[in-house]
Amino acid sequence: MSNVLLLEAVSLFLGDADPTKSKHLSLTSLTLPTLEYQTVDHNPGGGSGQISFSMNSINKIEPTFKIAGFDPEGFKLFAIGSNAVNNVTAYGVIRDKREGRALQGKAVFRGSIGKLTPDAFTRGSEFGHDYSMIEVSHYELWVGGVEWWTWDFWTTPRPRVFGVEDREYMAMLGLV
Repeated sequence: MSNVLLLEAVSLFLGDADPTKSKHLSLTSLTLPTLEYQTVDHNPGGGSGQISFSMNSINKIEPTFKIAGFDPEGFKLFAIGSNAVNNVTAYGVIRDKREGRALQGKAVFRGSIGKLTPDAFTRGSEFGHDYSMIEVSHYELWVGGVEWWTWDFWTTPRPRVFGVEDREYMAMLGLV
């Protein structure tokens, strides 16, 4: 029987996970990236229809988050000309609804802040900034101490899922 795992709370760290720099009180949303394979459409001349074939390469990873108000660290990471590659780490409380126990969730990204969008000001409404990451070259997702997904542009030809690498694929590329 399957469990339902629900995310209850999140803290966010821009750069290093310094406990004094948590954004848990100003973070209003976090969107983990869509995981999607690149595909190529094929419409054979004599076939009965079109199909999309997976190219075994994932599309770019673009996590987003929203911070209430003005955040100096966020603005520094976006600074013109910085092109800095930084870690952004999110820690979460994930509740196993069947067992009632709490699990730690952790997502780590390495990339740059590529877009900073302020909200429109409306008196009496919360004002904040949406942040979008670009050049994401590393993504890890952990739930309850178990690696669910790890991908690194520089070192991993295919994503590692639940700690398992596709060794045969790597061998075919001459990487093992």
